[in-house]
Amino acid sequence: MANFFVQKRKNKDYIPDDPTEIRHVDEVLKLLQVMTGDRRYEEIFRKKKEGVHSMCDVAERLEQMGIAKGIEIGRNEGRTEEKIEGKIEGKIEGKILVYRNLCREGFDEKEARRLTELPEDVSLEQ
Repeated sequence: MANFFVQKRKNKDYIPDDPTEIRHVDEVLKLLQVMTGDRRYEEIFRKKKEGVHSMCDVAERLEQMGIAKGIEIGRNEGRTEEKIEGKIEGKIEGKILVYRNLCREGFDEKEARRLTELPEDVSLEQ
């Protein structure tokens, strides 16, 4: 435990690599949570403390939690981007429909494009 705190003080990004077996897992995880202010130790304690025998195991759990969190953030960002792209595509499709209706009503293509605010790079072919 002392080695962990020394290494953590010297190197903020320290990843525990001490294979020494932890005898009192509950108490060690609670102490780490209090001393570091990192609530992930509490999560390890609360969720699944079985299989935690050393600081290497603790580090592995923290890494897995980080990976899971990163995947979830990536999925949420992907969903948000997909929604935005869908809205943009929907708006452009609506503008194209209005453009075609204007052309049918006798507006020239340039004027119809200006009125619908369609960018020049948008293809109007069906």
